[in-house]
Amino acid sequence: MNGYSYLTFDQRREIERLHNAGTRTVDIAAHLGRSVAAVYEELKRGYTGDIVLKNCLCALCAVFPLLVFVAFARVAALQFFINSGYATPQMCGN
Repeated sequence: MNGYSYLTFDQRREIERLHNAGTRTVDIAAHLGRSVAAVYEELKRGYTGDIVLKNCLCALCAVFPLLVFVAFARVAALQFFINSGYATPQMCGN
């Protein structure tokens, strides 16, 4: 074995927390008992999972209004066809 062990998720979050608090990279490495290079690599990578969750929520916030619009547009289109006599409620699944 090469002696390398992966950082745990908790260690990654701790690196992120300490880095955001302004702690020096050398001090973060000492606190975790890891090499400075490992901490630098993790900071370069910049991923704990929380960022992905935030991005997913932001994407959902961006897409949700469109989904609502499409749903209402579908209802409006069905109402138009029913009211104009081109379709019956039974044809539209109502």
